[in-house]
Amino acid sequence: MLGVRARRNGTEWQAGGTPVGGVAELAEQFPAQVIDPEIHKLLEEGPGRRRRFLDWGVFHVEPAFLTTWRRYHLALRQRNAALKQDRPDSDLAAWEQELAISGEELARQRGAYLARLQGPLRAIGEALLGSPITLVHSRGWDEKRPLLEVLEADRGRDRRYRATQSGPHRGDAAVEVGGRAAKDHVSRGQQKMVAAGLMLAQLQIQEQERPGRSALLLDDPAAELDHDNLVRLMAAVRSVPAQLWVTSLRGDIPGLPERGRMFHVEQGAIRPD
Repeated sequence: MLGVRARRNGTEWQAGGTPVGGVAELAEQFPAQVIDPEIHKLLEEGPGRRRRFLDWGVFHVEPAFLTTWRRYHLALRQRNAALKQDRPDSDLAAWEQELAISGEELARQRGAYLARLQGPLRAIGEALLGSPITLVHSRGWDEKRPLLEVLEADRGRDRRYRATQSGPHRGDAAVEVGGRAAKDHVSRGQQKMVAAGLMLAQLQIQEQERPGRSALLLDDPAAELDHDNLVRLMAAVRSVPAQLWVTSLRGDIPGLPERGRMFHVEQGAIRPD
């Protein structure tokens, strides 16, 4: 049993009735993905949302990821603080070595995960859209140069911006369909299909690593989709061996098991059908 309790002095997280350190430990116990009517923002919005998507996947397959991520962001905060305070280059250099080592490793882990994700993505893209979905990884700095060299060379620019401009915190995973940028060449409904494909491919990888523990929370799957696309989406959803929770404004969602439990919310109360 997992639980979250909000208190005045902070949030309390529990697993099996025992307090845990935070949301990362809960996510490890219950690796859930969400496909909702806002899922298209994974394509429309900036790289921050795609980095979170990517890091969620790496977290569940790379045991060292969380430690690497924390090391990198600690060094990043310290270097940025030194930039804001206009500290001398020696203070910047004190953090650049750690920033470069952890940043190179973080980018390596992301790249390895993306390479593993490409196979499931191609297959799901063909099933949903008739074209393969691909992700193109950008590390967040000039890939022909070591990160430490870039950090040292960029000190002047970073001082002007008062923040570190190069590193994995500036990385991205550009989404393409059939070799073209998805953001610019697909409709809103197709954007939902592409983003859902990303989530489903990620669930496939998760199930390969830790079978029987993943869950998919599917909210209003019919939103933005015509009947044919909804049928294709639900067929792809059912092909992923994960626990499935569906909420919908309509009851005739194709592909759901006939004996599935249905609940209604009336005046704040939940009751079974």
